[in-house]
Amino acid sequence: RQALALREEIAPDSLEVARSAANLGLVAGRVGHLEEAIRLEQRAFAIRTAVAPESLEVALGLTSLASLTADSGDLEEAERLHRDALAIRRRLAPGGLAEATSRYGLCVTLFSAGRPDEAAEQCRRAVEINQRLAPGSLQLASSRFQLGLVERRQGRLEAAREHFTATLEALESQERRLVIDGGGRRDLSERIRGWYQAAILTELELGQPEAAFALLERSRARQLRTMLASRDLVVEEVPEDLRQELRRVTAVADRARSELG
Repeated sequence: RQALALREEIAPDSLEVARSAANLGLVAGRVGHLEEAIRLEQRAFAIRTAVAPESLEVALGLTSLASLTADSGDLEEAERLHRDALAIRRRLAPGGLAEATSRYGLCVTLFSAGRPDEAAEQCRRAVEINQRLAPGSLQLASSRFQLGLVERRQGRLEAAREHFTATLEALESQERRLVIDGGGRRDLSERIRGWYQAAILTELELGQPEAAFALLERSRARQLRTMLASRDLVVEEVPEDLRQELRRVTAVADRARSELG
């Protein structure tokens, strides 16, 4: 808030003020203050629209507002905002990562609204762009996971499994390289927990309890590694029983992953 106040004194109604307000809105949304988050994002959007109409900055504001609006339960308005952002991005940066972001957000909103066929089309196009421009990225993993959710809803369990598997493989290869702040890391941990749960349920629905168990063990191994890393512990500080459990779960997870190809 101090940064926002300072920027307002130096350059009121500037893009810098809009970005500071948007960042505050992001923080407010993370801690559950939805009304405050929407108010700040609306303020940021008004400035962006006045200073840089029909720009990528405006598209960014539309996307942020769409996500918050969906969280508030107004999926119809969220869809409109996502489509407005997509129109700007397709005009100014067609086929880019910003377009993929809009298509991903639109997919999530359509899926929540009970329209899986439309959602699948948006997710597939988001995946195509991310595969081309950001292979192995968290953005690609997120869009593939969402496509997996859509296909699972459609009853296409084998296709869903393929996307969930690719998502988790990308996560495990990239996670240690991610640099995320505390709040963002908590959000990511919650998202990853959901990724594993969906993959495990899909294996059970396919009649593959062994594969489901292997995924459960991989999830446990990851949680242990994350816990140790977040506490900045050296090996000597870790209790022997915990180190043994970590080695056991990691070995089981690695063996299961190898057996599953």
